[in-house]
Amino acid sequence: MDLTSRAGARWLSMVELLIETVDDLRAVPGGRANHVEYLERSVISGLLVLQPHSMTCQVYAPAEVRNPRAVQKVLYHIESVPGSQFTLSDLAVVAGISSRQLQHLFRERFGMSPMAYVRQLRLDGVRRDLQRAVDGTKVGDVAFRWGFNHLGRFAQHYARKFGESPSQTLRPALKT
Repeated sequence: MDLTSRAGARWLSMVELLIETVDDLRAVPGGRANHVEYLERSVISGLLVLQPHSMTCQVYAPAEVRNPRAVQKVLYHIESVPGSQFTLSDLAVVAGISSRQLQHLFRERFGMSPMAYVRQLRLDGVRRDLQRAVDGTKVGDVAFRWGFNHLGRFAQHYARKFGESPSQTLRPALKT
């Protein structure tokens, strides 16, 4: 590695800082373990990025969308019980992958997190139900059925997505 280049010199200064920090720890034990771990990870990351090695191609390869089957499992689960209360962890278990990987797959495919996808699906369902409403239909009942537990936040999301309040959607449906 060329330690005279700007990047190499920065990496070398990180190594020196790590050595100084470890030496300081010997003089004053405790309290800086997290700092040392951070510096160690930074030195290793710098080494992986700056020094060519057998895995360089994998480090710089674009992330590929993997495991579309996991996404399909989650979509099926969400659509089969859209009003159910589940967390990102619950959906990751359904998919059989980590929460982080699931978030990555959803961002790649839909441009949003799994929970944002769930919210959009639920908002669409509420809108459909409000547009088909019969006398006696209440916005709150429809929202709760679709899994919204906080009516204020629900109304904000609804208005942001559709440009009108849920009760404005309901009124024309009740007139017909």
